[in-house]
Amino acid sequence: TSAWATDRGSGTQEWGAKVPTTEPARSTTAAVPGPEPKLAAPLSGPITGPEKGTLLLCSLDSPEIRAEFLKLAGGSEAKIVMVVKQIPAGIDRADAGPRAAKAWGVRGVTFWQLTDRRSAEDKVFLAALGSATGVWISGGKPPDYIGVLLNSAAHDELKELLTRGGVIGGESAGAVIQSSFVALPPGAPYASTPLEGL
Repeated sequence: TSAWATDRGSGTQEWGAKVPTTEPARSTTAAVPGPEPKLAAPLSGPITGPEKGTLLLCSLDSPEIRAEFLKLAGGSEAKIVMVVKQIPAGIDRADAGPRAAKAWGVRGVTFWQLTDRRSAEDKVFLAALGSATGVWISGGKPPDYIGVLLNSAAHDELKELLTRGGVIGGESAGAVIQSSFVALPPGAPYASTPLEGL
């Protein structure tokens, strides 16, 4: 599968790098040989990633991806913030963090529900981000995340996390919003005009 490959040292990204995938084929029809499709070149200027830190982005979380995320975040010493739009019914947020930390074998996990702009400016949330070694942003609707996070105090803390060598992981919408430009499919139920990303 072709994907954006990031060189962690320089932060530069290059389209066309091969990324191994274990996803099984979903079609029973034979593939038609042909050149691999490529995205058009950017309109102008280089495309770069963060100068420090790591972005680990995926369409769907898996045990292998989660293990790599936790390793990049510091292994047993990792302090993780899980950013979610919704907390499932019956889940106690205060208990979810300690349970996740024990299950993952890390120092601490904080679950934070982003509901509106005030939640992205909450001092408890910002303190957790300020000491985190890794942040995972779950799926949902990209415009909801962007509207809450973009140019907020939490956004500043996410950039600081990368500056100190941390990792930001994202699944589905949590991955999409990491780009600097977000164009959503016209048929999506939450489609909008192109948005500025994080």
